[in-house]
Amino acid sequence: MKKVEIKKSEINKIKKFIKKTPLFVARNVVQVSMGLLLLAFIIGAVFFYKCNILSVKREVETLDNSCPLNESNYNKVLEVWNRNDQKFNEASFKYHDNIFSGEIID
Repeated sequence: MKKVEIKKSEINKIKKFIKKTPLFVARNVVQVSMGLLLLAFIIGAVFFYKCNILSVKREVETLDNSCPLNESNYNKVLEVWNRNDQKFNEASFKYHDNIFSGEIID
């Protein structure tokens, strides 16, 4: 492994940069805010694209007929539905007067 030597002048440059950064941000607060807002928008758009748009484009794997239909249970369900449908159609509907009209009906 090689040793990485950092010169003292490079350290001083880094210190100056770190000291100037808050001053730069304070002087250009609007531009920095807009830049950070744009950066957040771009990151959000990338996540939205990854999570929503790409997931819709993926094809759904087709399932084998691993759960066959039980004919007797299916016929029982159809019978119950037909009975309920007949009861609903045979029911007599009674008309109820509007209780909010204010009229008194004897």
